[in-house]
Amino acid sequence: MFFAGILFSINRANTASAQTISEKRSQEMLSVLQYVVKGKFKIEKPVNGFYKGIQKFISNMPLGENGYYFIINNAGVLVHHINKDMIGKSMAKYVFFTKTILRNGEGTITYDFAGKTKVVSYSSIPSSGWILAAGYEVDELFFAPFRKLERQIMIMCLIGGFILAVVIFYEFKATSKRGKRDIELIC
Repeated sequence: MFFAGILFSINRANTASAQTISEKRSQEMLSVLQYVVKGKFKIEKPVNGFYKGIQKFISNMPLGENGYYFIINNAGVLVHHINKDMIGKSMAKYVFFTKTILRNGEGTITYDFAGKTKVVSYSSIPSSGWILAAGYEVDELFFAPFRKLERQIMIMCLIGGFILAVVIFYEFKATSKRGKRDIELIC
């Protein structure tokens, strides 16, 4: 039980570190997207407001296993996304997430989605009405295999603690019976 408590504390500290690392990484990747977008604005002419070069970059540059870049407009509609089927769809159903990004225009947001903690850094380009974003899953950046091992060790500690408690209980019970018998013999 003691070791499980220690592992639980370490897990909490690692989660905080992972979140900080994810925020920094997402901010770095956002700056890459800003550079690409500003460059494409200068050299590429949009077709119906769509920049093929920007979409090509977003489609071909996933961020880790599950992270990606995306761009929404001031109405919360996806302009560019790694999944081309999402382009033109409203983000309105993700109320907290979308409202925060649209209201602030720039920053980093941490949220839970489908049981995963995600970090997204975002920044607006007022002249285009776009908000650029780069996001990651926190655990993905912080050694997911290590997390799995950590959970296995915690489970083993809990099972070991339970077995130890059962052994102590039965040993105490047996010692009590012997003690009673010894007292009866003495009296």
